[in-house]
Amino acid sequence: MIVEMWHLPRNNTTCFTLIKQLFNIIFTTKKIIYLWGLKDELTPFVDFNLFSHDQLQSITPINLQHQFKL
Repeated sequence: MIVEMWHLPRNNTTCFTLIKQLFNIIFTTKKIIYLWGLKDELTPFVDFNLFSHDQLQSITPINLQHQFKL
């Protein structure tokens, strides 16, 4: 899933609320999340209020980038 953070709807809209709910489902405790890069790279995006630092800490990341290195 790719979300263009600079083109999010305003945070008081229904669309923003639905996107935030989707992130809440994705970042639930003990979920395995497949990433391209490190989990820490998601930290700056907490400022967009779609997910929290606590939610990031609760996931189990698998970095797929290592599998594609030559």
